[in-house]
Amino acid sequence: MCHVILLMPLLALPVFWLLPIGEAAPTYGVVAVLSAWLYYYVLKAMHRPVEIGREHLRGAVGEVVAVRGGGHFRVHVESEFWSAESRQALQVGEQVEITDVEGVVLKVRRPHGDPPRQQPV
Repeated sequence: MCHVILLMPLLALPVFWLLPIGEAAPTYGVVAVLSAWLYYYVLKAMHRPVEIGREHLRGAVGEVVAVRGGGHFRVHVESEFWSAESRQALQVGEQVEITDVEGVVLKVRRPHGDPPRQQPV
């Protein structure tokens, strides 16, 4: 259905066969202006950043809330708790950046430039 709406200028061409040119031209002009307005909003919507799903999580920053050992962690990201894996040794309370999502497991790492925290004595 949406493709038919995008073809409005093409579908309005027969108006030139059905009406005199004095009436067909303004009618077609209205259709062309409405189409341009619609195209503007369609393109604007297509270029919006992703707000949900896997793509939205990549690059997000979360916090380690539990260490499970063996490179497995529990991470709090955007008011949700996720299972996570990392090649780096992380500690509770440390900020992490999400690099990928595999199923329901996040791949995380320290944000660039952050040194590892020292264990309290």
